[in-house]
Amino acid sequence: MRHPQLSLRKPESTNLIRATAFNKDRVEEFFNNYSSLLEKYKFRSDRIYTLDETGITPVMRPTKVVTSKGKKLVGQVASGERGELVTFVGIINAICVTVLPVYIFPRMRHPEDYLTDAPASSLALGNKSGWMTKELFPMVIKHIIQYTNCSPENRILLLIDNHESHTSGSWNYSFIISTSHHTPAPTLRHRNIWTIYICTGSSI
Repeated sequence: MRHPQLSLRKPESTNLIRATAFNKDRVEEFFNNYSSLLEKYKFRSDRIYTLDETGITPVMRPTKVVTSKGKKLVGQVASGERGELVTFVGIINAICVTVLPVYIFPRMRHPEDYLTDAPASSLALGNKSGWMTKELFPMVIKHIIQYTNCSPENRILLLIDNHESHTSGSWNYSFIISTSHHTPAPTLRHRNIWTIYICTGSSI
């Protein structure tokens, strides 16, 4: 091989906004904001939380199976050929204690009926898309307040990304030091939660 120090790799697709937002200045801004809040309000590790969403599907990708050579049709029974997206909201603090998860189903009526085998007292929400929206996010905040018992005397610090559903709702925020490159930080009023946006370049 002429250039042994080189290899042929398949690049991972990265959103342009995400790529341009993740830079030295943004990272320094976030950690300066984060450090100043820790120093001023003395948040303990168990009062520092982060929240993020991911899409999951109830239909798992088939694994390889052993079959006879020459057999062209190999099937596997599944709940559906193509699954519908369900959003899972994970909430965890710095000592790895989790808040009960939130599931957003693409169902408008009785989404709690789909919580079979989910952890007890998980929160089920629903809309047409199964995605997080600015209308649903306040319910997630209420869920966090309920299970963290935060109060004006016992606040929590919540680290979230700057997705539109987190930044444009009508829920009562506490205060925010934002690293968002999309919009300026709004005026926030909730007394129980301090929030820092982690700038990930989520599209708006």
